[in-house]
Amino acid sequence: MKEDNKFRVYIVNDSYLEDCFINDDIDAFTESVNDDDFISYDCEEFETEKEATKFVEGLFYGCDERSPSGKVVLCSWNDCDEPFINALLNA
Repeated sequence: MKEDNKFRVYIVNDSYLEDCFINDDIDAFTESVNDDDFISYDCEEFETEKEATKFVEGLFYGCDERSPSGKVVLCSWNDCDEPFINALLNA
C-alpha cells in the first residue's frame, strides 16, 4: 500500500480498536471508525522503511510489551495492516 514511494505509519489512540486489531476483527474495527464518536488518527510519512521502522520502535520505547499500549500502529508496508488502513481511510 505504498503510495508515492512513501512509507506511512498510522497511529490510533484507542484501546477498543487495539483489541479489535489484536483479535483481527476487521468488522468491529470498521464499524468503530465509521461511528460518529471516532475522533481521529495520525499519519506520519517517511522516505525509507528504515526511518519508518525506527519511528515505530520509538513509539513503544519503554513500554512493557506484555501490556496493552492503548494504541494501534499500522504500517503501510505490512500487508496484514492493509484492511485496517483501508477502514481508516474510508471512514
